[in-house]
Amino acid sequence: MKKRITALLLTSLVVLLSACAGRISISDSEPIDNAYGNEFANGSEVEEGLWRTKDALYVRRFLRNWDWQSSSYTTQSIYKLTDVGQEQIYSEKTEHNLSTDLQMRMYHGELLDYYLHTDTESGHPEIWRLNMDSRQFEKYIELAPPNGSIPYRFFVLEDKLYFISSPEKEEVEDYVYRYDDGTYTLLASNETFGNMFLPLYFSKHNMYYVLPESFDQIADSQFYTYYIFDLEATKTVREIRLDKVAELDQSGKGSCNDIRFTDHYVYFNYHFTDDDTYTLYRTDLSDMKTTKIVDNRGCRMNSCGDTLYLAFAPKDASDTVRTLHVLTPENDTPQKICTMDINNLYLVDDKWVYFTDYGNTIYRILPTGENLQKVM
Repeated sequence: MKKRITALLLTSLVVLLSACAGRISISDSEPIDNAYGNEFANGSEVEEGLWRTKDALYVRRFLRNWDWQSSSYTTQSIYKLTDVGQEQIYSEKTEHNLSTDLQMRMYHGELLDYYLHTDTESGHPEIWRLNMDSRQFEKYIELAPPNGSIPYRFFVLEDKLYFISSPEKEEVEDYVYRYDDGTYTLLASNETFGNMFLPLYFSKHNMYYVLPESFDQIADSQFYTYYIFDLEATKTVREIRLDKVAELDQSGKGSCNDIRFTDHYVYFNYHFTDDDTYTLYRTDLSDMKTTKIVDNRGCRMNSCGDTLYLAFAPKDASDTVRTLHVLTPENDTPQKICTMDINNLYLVDDKWVYFTDYGNTIYRILPTGENLQKVM
């Protein structure tokens, strides 16, 4: 009897600890569509990923392993966090590096996976979705653009699926498609613009592209003139010129490789090569006025809308700890909201700012700097 009581107490304790471990409220906020912004902020080779639906937060984790025979494999696990707690809903081991091959998105409430799935008969890339009942990925969409081009990247904006594709034999040509329930809409192509238009940047409603005169320009990252393409109207609506980038580039002081567009602003973090420091600028697209924001040692930027969240170490700081700040359109000075050393930044709902430290622990905090919580 004593053993049974002890076993029951231990079981109850385990259940209690499991419930408390992930006991954060998910339903206190509404999901936002920022998968593209999160990838653009953190890159594709990250140790985790975050996605939201109305009732759940999904977290992807990678665990790399090496054995004595010098072979390696990666385990991908997906967890579902709700108001009740957290559970692992998927796990897969593979012998290659998942973080460079896997592209996951949330689309129509489905967790999608575009990862080395190719139909053996047609050769078309496939998008698979995670079946929450069987907890396995299954075929969802076969991407087959009408012009026969090969999709190589996809993303979701405002719950619409976009992808970039290129002809099999002409790698320098690219097409931008929007896909919606079996309908392909060709938004832009090299044929449309008459020249190469990469790199591409996206905000919630616009695409931004350049028309470099030569491949040398591409290599040197000397892009000053951008064109704004309205994704709904499917046409170019405006030309803008980043004079401050041009001025700094032409002075030979450095280069600009870190840029972020919103619907109303352009943020760029200019790298000065002499002392290996950076300066963040903001250009208002309404009047093209450029404002200096902050000197720094490199920063991580993420935004959904015109408010920018950024993790950086000030230029004159005694260490390189990247603390979390928020910059609103009304202010020219970033406001510090967390003093932890930030690795990656995620915006997945309308209330919280999520981030990871360098141990890949996930936290969240309110934009006011209040209520720091450990998520996982």
